[in-house]
Formats: sequence, structure tokens, C-alpha cells
Amino acid sequence: MHNINEEQYVFYRMALSDIQSAKRVCDLALKQTDNELKYSMIRDAIVIYCRPFSRCNGKFGSHKLDKHISDQLDLSIHRRLIQWRDQIIAHSDIDVRDPKLHCWTNLRGNTYPIVFTGFYGSNMPKEEDIKSICEKLEEILLLKIKESEAVFSANIKTR
Repeated sequence: MHNINEEQYVFYRMALSDIQSAKRVCDLALKQTDNELKYSMIRDAIVIYCRPFSRCNGKFGSHKLDKHISDQLDLSIHRRLIQWRDQIIAHSDIDVRDPKLHCWTNLRGNTYPIVFTGFYGSNMPKEEDIKSICEKLEEILLLKIKESEAVFSANIKTR
């Protein structure tokens, strides 16, 4: 790579690879009957989907998919995936998990179980929604890649 434009192109190609990988994981999750494996696959798909929206450091600068791109997606799903990644998967935000502490008294003493009432189970993003937003993002990235390649071709012709 010789400049920021070439690096941006490489970033778009890496982002496309991530999104295609997230789609494949969703396809596997759709076929999965074991709920623990399904949860792991969905969690992985969320992390992979979110990767291009986080800063990627390069030799010529940093890159990430910007608001212009995310605004072309289903924002409710996009924001939910980012929130899940940031507050549930990658971090343990107490306010989002909304724990309830209980005290159970028995012959052996007190037990203090915690019940989480926040983002769990039925609140988890569905693999169909993740796959759908990945398909739309894939279209956007393919256009960005073609635009970059057109610029490269024009530059080669003018040399």
C-alpha cells in the first residue's frame, strides 16, 4: 500500500470479509438445535458484524465504517447489535443486565442469588436479523469496493 486511499480499499475488503463471515455464522446458527451452541454462534456473529464499526489502525491513518454507511442500514437492528457487543458481550454493564439480588434463608445460612432481568434470552438479536443487515451491508461494501477500483483504474490509465 502506498497511500490512504489504497489502505481504505483494503479496509473495505477486510470489512466485506468480516460481514460475509458473520453471514456464514448466522446460516450455521439457523441450523443449530443446541441452544448453547446457537447462543455462541449468535454472539460470534454480533462481534464479527461490529468489527468494521470499530477503529482499525493502519499505516496511513485509522479506518472504520462511518455514520454515512450505518445510516443506510436498519438502524434499530444496527444499534441493537452495537449495544449488545458493547454492553453485554465485550463488557459486563450492570445497568443493562439489571440484576436483582435476593436473600434466601435456609438451615445452612443465607444464600444470595442474583437474577438478571435485562438483556437476556428473548432479548437477544435473532440470527435472521443479523443475516439480513449483513446482506445489506455487503451490498454497500461491494459498491464502495467497486468505486475504489474505478479510481485505481482511472489512475492507471492516466499514468
